[in-house]
Amino acid sequence: MKPSGHAKPGHTKPGYAKSDHAKSGQSRSGHSKPGHSKSGRSRNDVDEAIYAVVRQIPRGRVAAYGWVAERAGLARGARRVGRALRLLPASRGIPWYRVVNGSGRISLPRGSGGAERQRRLLEREGIVFRNGRVDLKRFGWQRSLDELLWRL
Repeated sequence: MKPSGHAKPGHTKPGYAKSDHAKSGQSRSGHSKPGHSKSGRSRNDVDEAIYAVVRQIPRGRVAAYGWVAERAGLARGARRVGRALRLLPASRGIPWYRVVNGSGRISLPRGSGGAERQRRLLEREGIVFRNGRVDLKRFGWQRSLDELLWRL
């Protein structure tokens, strides 16, 4: 019988020790253990960092998921931002609708109620759409000069 490449229940794959994964805080698939992010922070702490950044986006401006992630201390965490915003309770009053994708488009499915609501809320703040996109050079939330200089 050929080996299937799958370990039997209770056994580890060759080259993997149970303790290696337990120490890293990740599952064998590379995903974090429930309740924790890859950064070691709790999911709640990560969500709160994301929400703090989104709260700072001024009225009439937008930010891209990746930029919010970077500002929240999550390298390559754009999808994580999307997850946090998807789970955001409406009662929090955080302007989730000010976050768009990197090309200035609304990421919710086109024509969906959520996408229409996001567009309506942005237009109410003076954001203009051209061909389904927001001009990020015009409406994108810019970093301060101090922040830009410190990155050099």
